[in-house]
Amino acid sequence: MLADQVCERIDKLTSTYLELIASENWRVLYLDPADGRYWELSWPQGEMHGGGPPRLSVISSADAIAGYPHG
Repeated sequence: MLADQVCERIDKLTSTYLELIASENWRVLYLDPADGRYWELSWPQGEMHGGGPPRLSVISSADAIAGYPHG
């Protein structure tokens, strides 16, 4: 599988801009320092090798607290 522009953009955001907050199994929580939004990086296609392509989604503060209790 080759990375497309979306995968490359996700990699750039998570490695240089978003702040890593916590990780839980195949999910990683990030914070946008500019606006305080939480972003979740996940690999939702678990049946594929490596979990398939990554997905970066905005999640609510409540979901961030519930999904990452140790974060």
